[in-house]
Amino acid sequence: MRPLAINLLPEMSGSRQPSARPPLSARRRWLWLVVAALGVAAAGHQLLRVIELRAQLRAASEQSYALAAQQASAAPSTPVTPSTPAPYLDDARSIAAMAAFDVAGVLKAMESLREPGLRVASAVIDAKERRVRIDVEVSDLAQ
Repeated sequence: MRPLAINLLPEMSGSRQPSARPPLSARRRWLWLVVAALGVAAAGHQLLRVIELRAQLRAASEQSYALAAQQASAAPSTPVTPSTPAPYLDDARSIAAMAAFDVAGVLKAMESLREPGLRVASAVIDAKERRVRIDVEVSDLAQ
C-alpha cells in the first residue's frame, strides 16, 4: 500500500492574501456614524436624567428628615388616652377581681359546714362586688 498525497490547502501564488471583508462603502460608513451618534446622544440624555433623579431624591430625603424633626419636637409630652375604653377592659377587670378574691377560703368554709340535712344547691361568687351567695337545701326543718 502506498500513501496518497493530498494537499488540502492550495498554495497561493505570489504575495496576494485573501481579504477577510470587502471594504465598507461610503454610505455604510455614514449610516454607522449616524447610529453611533444616536447611541451617544441617548446615553447622554439618560445620564442627565439620572443626575436629575438623584437631585430629586436628595431633596425628598432632606424634606422627610426635616418633617420628622418637626414631628418629634411637636409631639405631646403626655400620652393621649383614648376616649372609648378598650372592649376587653371590663373582662380584664373582672378577671383581676377574681384573682384577688379568696375563692379557696370560701370553698374551705363551705366544706367545713357539715350539718346533717343540709345540701349546697348552688354557689355564686361575685368577685366584682366581693360577695358570695350560697343556696342550700334543707331536708328537715327541725335540724
